[in-house]
Amino acid sequence: MKTMLRNFIFTIMFAFALINISKAEDTQNEQQEEFDRFGFGITSGLGGSISNNQKALEEDGTDTLALVFRAGAFAEYNFIKYLGIQLGGMYTMLPIKNTEKGGGSSTLTFHNFSLPIKLKLYPFGVQSGFSLCLIGIEPMFRGHISFAETDKNGKSKENTSDKTKKEMKENLNSFFLGLCGCLEYEIKSIGLILSLTGGTSLPMVTGLFANETFKKMKENNKNIYQPTFTYITFNIGYNFASIF
Repeated sequence: MKTMLRNFIFTIMFAFALINISKAEDTQNEQQEEFDRFGFGITSGLGGSISNNQKALEEDGTDTLALVFRAGAFAEYNFIKYLGIQLGGMYTMLPIKNTEKGGGSSTLTFHNFSLPIKLKLYPFGVQSGFSLCLIGIEPMFRGHISFAETDKNGKSKENTSDKTKKEMKENLNSFFLGLCGCLEYEIKSIGLILSLTGGTSLPMVTGLFANETFKKMKENNKNIYQPTFTYITFNIGYNFASIF
C-alpha cells in the first residue's frame, strides 16, 4: 500500500512538472501547433471481473470470471498537447461469482455508480488520437445488489432466506475506492472512441468503510470478507466535441 501511494505521488509530481515545462516552451513558441482542448461524450463496454479476495462469498469454492457491463459519460480537458484530465460518471453492473466444490455457484451482483478521475497522457500529441491513462482514481458508490445461487445443473436455488439476503445487503459496503487505467484511441475524423479500461478496488481502503456490524462479525469469523474486485472492459464511445 505504501509503495502504491509513493508511486501515485511520484506520478502526480511528474505530471505537474511536465505541465510547467511544456507551458514554458509554449510561451517561447508562438507558432505552437493547435490541438483540441475539450472533449465530452458517452461510452459503454463489456468485459470480465473477478474477486480480489478468495472466499468472499463462500468458505469453500473458487472465485471465477463473471461478465461486466459499464456505461456512462465523460468530459475531459487537455492542459497541453501531451497531457489532460478526464472526469467520468459511470454505471457498472459488476458480479462476483463463486463456484462451489459441489458444482453449484453463487453470484453477488453490484449495480454501482462511480466517478473515475483519470490523468491522460498523449505520447504523440492530442491530435494523434492515441492516449493512455497514467493513473486514475475511481470512487464507487453501491446501488442495488442482488444475490443468486444455482445448483450443479445450473438451476436456480431458492433456499437462501430473505433474512439472509437482507443481512448480506446491510453488511456490505456502500462505498469502494479503487484505481483505474485505460488505453484509448479516438478516430478524430468521426469522433469514434475505442478503449480498453481496467480497474481494481483497494481491499485495505474498502475495509476502512465497513460498518460496525460487519466488523463485529469479522472478529467472530475471520473467513468473511468485504468483496473487492478487479475488472477489465472493452469499450466503444463517441466524442461529441468532434462535431464542432
